[in-house]
Amino acid sequence: MPAGTRSLRVVLFTVTAEAVPIVDALLATKGHRLVGVVTAPGPKIRRTDDYLAVARHARPGLDVIVSNYPHRWAGMIRPLRPDLIVCASFNWKLPADVLAVPPLGAINGHDALLPRYRGRNATGWALRNDEPAYGVTIHYMTPELDDGPILCQRRIPITDDDLNFASIWPRFVASHVDALDDALDRVVAGDAGVPQDESRVTHAGGAFEPEWRVIDWSRPAREVFVQVRSWYGARDVPLGAFGEIDGVTRLVTKTRLVEAPPSGFAPGTVVRRDGDGILVQCGDRPLLLLDAQPVAVEQREGLSAAAGG
Repeated sequence: MPAGTRSLRVVLFTVTAEAVPIVDALLATKGHRLVGVVTAPGPKIRRTDDYLAVARHARPGLDVIVSNYPHRWAGMIRPLRPDLIVCASFNWKLPADVLAVPPLGAINGHDALLPRYRGRNATGWALRNDEPAYGVTIHYMTPELDDGPILCQRRIPITDDDLNFASIWPRFVASHVDALDDALDRVVAGDAGVPQDESRVTHAGGAFEPEWRVIDWSRPAREVFVQVRSWYGARDVPLGAFGEIDGVTRLVTKTRLVEAPPSGFAPGTVVRRDGDGILVQCGDRPLLLLDAQPVAVEQREGLSAAAGG
């Protein structure tokens, strides 16, 4: 750490296990210290047992607080004497008394280029809306959702070669870490951030409706491609959409747009099966299904119930 640079005590709020060692290591390289982690099962509509993995990923000696009672958190973290809170994928809003504990406040990593796509499932809605890019924003937190001043952003292009989120995820993680690195320096330097332009605000739509998880083959191939990719498989967004093929319900998790002339077949008809996958006719042209596994009726019902978290 350069002479005169302030060393921070940081508390992390997260339900993403991988965030713990990543943030811990990043802070250490900058001369800061992760002094505690807060995690939670979450509200009834977003219940998860990921908090168990969060605890397992914490290094020995690191305090891990598991609590589902937001009104208690301020008292729980105060003895840790944090200078700053870092929030990375958490399933509760942080109350005002929690945000007031650290003198430098709290910063959050949001999976969108704020002020666009404020709120839950921003990645899913960016994919559903077929955006050419989305990104990461590190911003100061307020008691409201995703509306605090922006410290820095990173743009992540999305192309048709991104067949599902698996190809986007490494770029997202790298961009998030790079943005957090930058944001920590800005916080130490006293940067107050840039207020968001309220005239440009858009909101993510939250959980998808269950109907969006059922493929209608009469729609254009691109719409089906986008639909499948939007069910991207993160925490409370299931992976894949259901499609009926030759009377069999399949969970389709990966497709590819291909150059193919109209087949003359009715939508939903299998045009070809080979080592590349299943070519299925859509409303305008065929779409190649690269991963489409059969599912039992009861399995489909269980997966549908989880749609959108």
